[in-house]
Amino acid sequence: MLADPDGPGRAGKIERAVAAVPAAIGPAGEPAELPESWSVAKACLLAAQAGALPSVGLVHAEDHLAELLLFEGGTLARRIARQRLTSFAGLTEKAQGRMRETALAYVRHRGNSVEMAAALHLHPQTVRYRIARLRELLGEQLDDPDARFELEIALRAGR
Repeated sequence: MLADPDGPGRAGKIERAVAAVPAAIGPAGEPAELPESWSVAKACLLAAQAGALPSVGLVHAEDHLAELLLFEGGTLARRIARQRLTSFAGLTEKAQGRMRETALAYVRHRGNSVEMAAALHLHPQTVRYRIARLRELLGEQLDDPDARFELEIALRAGR
């Protein structure tokens, strides 16, 4: 337990102390919340050991809650990925990568081709072509909020 890790000057001292080793810090809180903080920090270290999070230096668990959720629920995330991304199976590995990248940009930017183009560093017409291809591959998944949510889980878990 570390009293007041968010106190003045403490963050820098902690980070320097663990700069060359894997370390995680759970959320700060009251003494009664210590078991939860410890559990989250421990999960963070396990995720770092598995390569799902940075593995050297201090990792703040609060900054990686979504990644931790996907790591902890890896079996379910992989099952969702198999369901949602099955239509990518017939593509080459390079094409699968492009479609995954495009699909993630699609769900992040709600299908806005101009925003997607900026995020992907592509011409908007290229993105519109890719969106059309995504529609061929994924069909109505792109229009269903629950399916888009699962699609985003699948894409984020696969990174």
